[in-house]
Amino acid sequence: MQKNKNTINRSLKNKKAQPKFVARLSKPSRMTVTIAIVVLCSALFAYVAAVRYQAGNSNAGSAALPFDLPSNATLKGSPKKVFAHYFTPYPISLDNKAATADYYTNGYLNPAGESGKHAAYGGLLRDRPLARAPIASNYQLEDMKTEIRRASEAGLDGFTVDMLGLSGTHWDRLKLLLQAAPQVDGNFKIMLMPDSNSGATNDAAALAASIASIANSPAVYKLSDGRLVVSPFYPEKRGAAYWQNFISIMKNQYGITVAFVPCFLNYNANAAAFAPFSYGFSNWGNRSPALNASLASNIADAHAKGKIWMQPVSVQDSRPNQGIYDEANNTENLRVTWNAAIANNAEWVQIPTWNDYSEGAQISPSANNNWGPLDISSYYLTRYKTGTWPTIKRDVLYVSHRKQPAAAKPTGSQTKLMTLRGGSSPARDTVEVLSVLPAAGNITVKIGASSYSYTAPAGLSSKTYPLSSGTVYASLSRNNVLATDVTSPFAITTSPVVQNLQYHFVVSSRDGKQYAAPAQPVTPAPAPSTPAPSPTPPANPDPVTAPAPPADSPDPVAVITPGTVTEEPIKVSGGDIVINPTTPSDTVKVSVNGKVQPTNIVNTTNLTNGKHTIEIEENGVVTKQEIEVTNPLPRAALNEVKDKPVVFGSGFAAVVASLGVAIRWALIGKFFF
Repeated sequence: MQKNKNTINRSLKNKKAQPKFVARLSKPSRMTVTIAIVVLCSALFAYVAAVRYQAGNSNAGSAALPFDLPSNATLKGSPKKVFAHYFTPYPISLDNKAATADYYTNGYLNPAGESGKHAAYGGLLRDRPLARAPIASNYQLEDMKTEIRRASEAGLDGFTVDMLGLSGTHWDRLKLLLQAAPQVDGNFKIMLMPDSNSGATNDAAALAASIASIANSPAVYKLSDGRLVVSPFYPEKRGAAYWQNFISIMKNQYGITVAFVPCFLNYNANAAAFAPFSYGFSNWGNRSPALNASLASNIADAHAKGKIWMQPVSVQDSRPNQGIYDEANNTENLRVTWNAAIANNAEWVQIPTWNDYSEGAQISPSANNNWGPLDISSYYLTRYKTGTWPTIKRDVLYVSHRKQPAAAKPTGSQTKLMTLRGGSSPARDTVEVLSVLPAAGNITVKIGASSYSYTAPAGLSSKTYPLSSGTVYASLSRNNVLATDVTSPFAITTSPVVQNLQYHFVVSSRDGKQYAAPAQPVTPAPAPSTPAPSPTPPANPDPVTAPAPPADSPDPVAVITPGTVTEEPIKVSGGDIVINPTTPSDTVKVSVNGKVQPTNIVNTTNLTNGKHTIEIEENGVVTKQEIEVTNPLPRAALNEVKDKPVVFGSGFAAVVASLGVAIRWALIGKFFF
């Protein structure tokens, strides 16, 4: 305390740095003023922190969603947990090269890639992670942080990580995830999932030793009583005795109690053998509505055995290298599996997968998925975790379709074709518009030369139309005023070069344009899947047009495009930075420090002082521009406490943190002294 007093006295003696009214004050008066400033600033910052905490530290990604995503504290505080299956072979980048020349493009997407080993089935993959420009720092760690941030901001609790090895590349990526998670979100957890199809499970003792070596990581998922959750994939391959031995080794040699949650390929054939030593059960699940028609029975059986259930929620599945696919019926399979978790009170959810591009089952933002499946999942996740459907505040259209009819034959040299899995829903060729609206509206859909129109109700509803060659466009209007529209960049052809049976997605709030303000919000349950269409208008009706939102701030401090980024940070003292596309016909998506922005304008007045990263995504390529913010005081202090993390998850902690910031700023002379 004496040190702080001396610091204050030395600052008071520096007359040149003092306003005149301070210099005329006596020492006791100056101390009184200092104390008054501390008290007033503390009160102000405590109020800001309390308001911020009450508001829930809302996710910036909510701007692209049709509703406001609840706070991290609310979602992570729910006893219902949602994980996505992370597959370590496919991180965001394999080599930190530009997307046009990286390994995904040359090795996996190219039919001739990897010396032609995938030529028979037209290349290993049909999709890839969202492209980004090369980065100078530890790109592998930064990419893991990006994936965790995207998942966390969508409301997920963590990843179930497929353990494919106990050393080497896949083990290193698991450890990177454990390192990255606390740096992004201290509540984001990693559930360990040893893969019985891999060498990681060859020896129970070696597996136990490796898991014990990372068990104390703060990111590893444990129950509230401290038990370590281990959820092996395909455990029946090794057998119940193997896993009982593993659990015993963990307890007897390492003092670690395991909460065992096996994820079966065949639940009914194996649940009884694993029940005596399991905390819960899960199944890998299916990927078509027909095969997911009776999900309640497994959940009921697990509950009858006294176990929790981790419900698989999936979007689709197409595997060129295995020559098989499932018919997901656009978004129907995703909605069916989410509704099963909600209706049958599943304790946990696993989404298989986050990023297994070889199965086409990924829900991570990608070149073909964009953000569609993840954004839709946030809607259902909110209902699952909170017990109520979120209030819809913004119009969003999710458009999904394939790039080819299911029966179309590739024109290239591909010889191994995917066929429909037995028991799957029948193959269908449809374009779906999944609308999430605060009020009913008129939707126009153009598919090649065909046009359709219908009235969509408030809430969530689905409408499908026949697939045909050409471009897909969808728009929403009310009272002849355009509200939002989107054009799919994925043209439909009957003559594909390679067979591609993955559904592609576009989202009007991310890939399209917003025009008129949305109607009043509603809080609906999902509407029936197919609303009745209105009479079909004459062919090719032109959508009603309206001025696009302004692309510029009235008085920006900087204007940049993806092609004008600089290595040196742009220095600003408040004000707007406008990010424009390279050409007017393009669009850009803008993020600041990983958080998606609702427009192409970055208001630096609301940022803390210091360096920040603006990410600009255009045509699937991400470039980065560093900025250095020096806001005037006391605005900078206000921003600092506004952005201070709520470490202990309570309003009291937020207030205490804000008081500390206020006192520090006042005592070190950041205001007047």
